[in-house]
Amino acid sequence: MMAASMKELERNKKETSIKSMYFNRYLGVRYMLALFFFCNLYWLLSLGLSHSAFAVLPAVNILLSVLAMYEQVKIFSNHTSDASAARRAFTAFGAVNVVVLVLMLVPGMFERCYPFINATLTHQIIVAVILLAGLLLVMYTLYKLNKIRNQHDKQYHRIKHYEKLI
Repeated sequence: MMAASMKELERNKKETSIKSMYFNRYLGVRYMLALFFFCNLYWLLSLGLSHSAFAVLPAVNILLSVLAMYEQVKIFSNHTSDASAARRAFTAFGAVNVVVLVLMLVPGMFERCYPFINATLTHQIIVAVILLAGLLLVMYTLYKLNKIRNQHDKQYHRIKHYEKLI
């Protein structure tokens, strides 16, 4: 009886280990989701306090972030290689960054997108650099999501090697 429970315990331990390994494939994605969630939350609050109609942009991003976070929670119990909600969210983050970068070139639009920042050239350059950095993070995260979806990520190969060993 004790040997059977030990075998069951060992089997559960291995299953949990494999689940965790599959879940950890998305660790960087979850960190990026948190980063973009809080950046958009701060932007939404600032635009909301300024009564700007542009508050719709971060609000949509926050909604997409929450959906992607929910998807990430589901991935733990039902691992998948296709995080479609996360891909949609990061695509939207990138699109918003590009739109805002283009809008900044239009006279008077910087003040509408960022009414809480003085519209000096220095501040516009700083915001543009931050948006470009965000765009690079989006592109890198989408690249990682694509590698995971196509099962070309390093973690996937480690998991398969571990599964062969046990």
